Amino acid sequence: MQAKAEFYSEVLTLVVDGKEVKVKAQAVQRHAYKPKLTHIDFVRA
Repeated sequence: MQAKAEFYSEVLTLVVDGKEVKVKAQAVQRHAYKPKLTHIDFVRA
């Protein structure tokens, strides 16, 4: 789980097909032993 809960409430802007989309992170998956993210789920804000 992400160390700071604020990360999940922060609105981010992603560019998809040239259009800006406001999103929030819903879930984050990390590598088992490397300090890397493997997957992030976003929901529209």
